[in-house]
Amino acid sequence: MEVLARLGIDWHLLLTQVVNFGLLFAGLTYFLYKPILRVLDKRKKTIAESLANAGEIEKKLTATQNDYDQIIREAHEKAELIKSDAKKDAERIRSDLIKKAEEEATDLVQNARKNLESERNSLYADIKQKVCDLSRVVVVKVLGKEMTAQIREKSIENAMENIKIS
Repeated sequence: MEVLARLGIDWHLLLTQVVNFGLLFAGLTYFLYKPILRVLDKRKKTIAESLANAGEIEKKLTATQNDYDQIIREAHEKAELIKSDAKKDAERIRSDLIKKAEEEATDLVQNARKNLESERNSLYADIKQKVCDLSRVVVVKVLGKEMTAQIREKSIENAMENIKIS
């Protein structure tokens, strides 16, 4: 202690300062340093967990993006397939409609021909009848005075048969 006194150090004061420093150190350690270390450790763990979660989230995001891309590709393929089927159906319907229209046109032409043939035959029969009637009148007028009724009828029948044959 004398050594300290020679150096000009008061040992009571030094001891008091050492005790004060120890108390201050213990108090700071207990009340400040350890809580700060706990907060830092907690923060460090949170950061590590966040980084791990970020890695997992990135993997999930990549998987989700791949799934999304696959779904989009499948949707495009289905759309192309539907589009192709629709074009085939439209072409088939178009062909069917054209075929049906051609058949209807053919039927109309055939019906028109039948109607024309029927009308022609009707007109031909009508004209034939009128020619016969006219021939009868002509024969009666030309030969009427000179022929008897029986000869007249026979001549008319012969003329009508000749007209019918031709």
